[in-house]
Amino acid sequence: MGKGGKLSNAEIKEKCRALKLSPLGTMEQRLARIALFEKCAGLGLKTSNGQCPFRLKTADLKKTCAQAGISPMLENDEMLQLLVEHLKKSQSAGASASTPDTAAGARAFNPDEVVAKVIELGALDEHAAILNLAAGKVPITTESSVSVMRKAYLKLSLVLHPDRCRHPDATKAFQALVRAFERLSQPELYADGTEEFDSAASGVKTLARSNDGCVRTRLCCPRCDVPWSEAKLEGNPDYFYNFMMMGLRSFTCATCLLEFGCMTAKHKCPKCKQQFEYSAQDYHRKITCGNEGCTKKFGFYMFHCSDRVLKEMKESVKEEFEKRAKRVEQTRRRTASHRRRGAEMSQAHAEDAFCLGLVDECPRCGKPLVEFADDDSAMFRHLRECTDARAHKAHAQRKAAAAEQAEAAAKKADAQHELEGHAAWQFLGGNTTQLWMLTDGAIRKECESSGVAVDPGASKNAMIRALAEHRATADSQVYLTSGPSSDHAPVRGNSKGRASKRRKVTAASLPSNLQSMTYDQLQGVCAAHGFEAKGTTKSEVLDELTGALLGEKATERIGWKEA
Repeated sequence: MGKGGKLSNAEIKEKCRALKLSPLGTMEQRLARIALFEKCAGLGLKTSNGQCPFRLKTADLKKTCAQAGISPMLENDEMLQLLVEHLKKSQSAGASASTPDTAAGARAFNPDEVVAKVIELGALDEHAAILNLAAGKVPITTESSVSVMRKAYLKLSLVLHPDRCRHPDATKAFQALVRAFERLSQPELYADGTEEFDSAASGVKTLARSNDGCVRTRLCCPRCDVPWSEAKLEGNPDYFYNFMMMGLRSFTCATCLLEFGCMTAKHKCPKCKQQFEYSAQDYHRKITCGNEGCTKKFGFYMFHCSDRVLKEMKESVKEEFEKRAKRVEQTRRRTASHRRRGAEMSQAHAEDAFCLGLVDECPRCGKPLVEFADDDSAMFRHLRECTDARAHKAHAQRKAAAAEQAEAAAKKADAQHELEGHAAWQFLGGNTTQLWMLTDGAIRKECESSGVAVDPGASKNAMIRALAEHRATADSQVYLTSGPSSDHAPVRGNSKGRASKRRKVTAASLPSNLQSMTYDQLQGVCAAHGFEAKGTTKSEVLDELTGALLGEKATERIGWKEA
C-alpha cells in the first residue's frame, strides 16, 4: 500500500489484471476503469447478447456502440463509459415497463407469441393494441404521431416479416400489422369504416379545414437551433408555414443559411416545449407529441392562402422538381463515371498530390497545407518526418467521423427530397400521369401502400408501369380505349384478361423540360401514361411522345403481346 492507505501504481496494475481489464494508460485512467467496471458489475448490466461490456472485443464493442447510437470512433474507455450509461437507462426503462400484454418491445415475446397475439388482436380490429406490443413508455393511440407509430411498426416488422419469421402464419400476422399501421396512420383513406382502400382519398388533401385546437408550432434550425420564420424581418408570409409542414418546400435559415425542411427541422411541442418527431402525414391530424408525461392533443394551424398563391405554388413546385430530376440524373451519371474510372485515391497518390499542393492537408496526420505555403519543399520534408502513429490514428478517426456525419446528413437530405417529391405529387393532384416526378424510394412506398408487389431490385420505370396498371381503373384521367371511335391503336387484352387503359397525353401531364431529359427518364414518362415506347434512342422516344400529344397513332401499350 502507498502513503495514506492508497494503492500504489503497481498494485493498481495488478488489480486491473485480476479483473481482466486493460492495465494501459495513466493511473487515473486505470482507477476510473476499475470504478466503472465495479459499477457495471454491481448493476448487473449486460448487452443484448447477455455479455458484460468489458468482456467485448474491440470490434464487437464498436458494433454494440453503433447499435446503441454511440460513436464507434471514440477511445475504448469513452465508449465503455457511454455504453454503461446507455445500458443503465435501458435497465431503468425496462423495470418500469407496462404489463406483459403491452410490453415495452417485441423482444419481450418470442416470434410464435408475437404472431399469435397480432392475429388475435387483428381479428378484433384492435389496431392500436397491435402497435402497442412494441411501444415505449407512452402508449400508442389514434392521436399519436405517425413517427411514433412507424417506430413500433418497424420493430414488429423485424419479427413478423415472412422473410425473417418461419411461423406458418407469419404472412397473415404481417398483413394484420400492415393493416393496423395503415388504419392508424391514414384514417382518412378508410373514412367509410370498411377495409377497402379509398384511392380517391389518397390524392391531394384539401387546403381548407377547421383550425379548432390547432396552433402554429415552433420549428428550429437543426444546426443553430434558431426558431424559423418567427421574426417579421425574414419576410416569410404566414402561409409559408403550410408549405413547410406539408413538405412542399425547403427554406433557408436566416442565421446560419442552412437549407432544411420539415423532415430535418427540430419540432417543439407547444404543450411540453420538448422536441418531438414530426411526419408530414400529421399536418391534418391532432396528435400527442409522444414525450413521457405529455398527453395533451394539438393540431397544426393552417393559414389562409389565396387561389392565386396556390396556382403560383403549383407552377413553381412542378418547375423545381423538373430541375431537381435533372440534377439527380446528372449526379448519377457523374457517380457512374467515377466508378468506371476506378476506386478512391490511394494513400500513395494522396501523398503525391499533397507534395504537389493539390490537396489541402497531409493525408497522414491532417496538417493543413497553408502551413507550408512559403516553402515548396516543406511538404516533402514533412512526409519524411511524419511518423507519429498516434497522430495518424487520430486523423483517420477524424476522417471516419466526418464521413459518418456526411453520410447521415446525406440520408436526411434524401429523405427530405423524397418527402418533398411525394408531397408535390399529391399537391398537384396525385395523378398517375405524373408518377415520373417521384423518386425511386417514393415510388416503392407508393407501390407498397397500394398493394402492388414489386421485386426488390425492380427499376423505377418497372415500378411505374406496375403502379400505373394497378391505378388504371381508379385514376380520374381521360382514357383512350378500344373501339371504332378511337384514333389510337386498338387495345388488346392484357395478361389479366381485361382491357388495358391508356392515359391521354396532354401538355399539362408532360414535363416542360422534355427535351433535356434522358432516355430512361423519357421511358418513365411513357410508363406513367400507360404505354411503353418502342424507340431505342432519345430522339425516337421524343417523336413518339410528340405523336401521342398531337393525337397520332403512338406506341405499344403495357400488356400488348405480339401474336
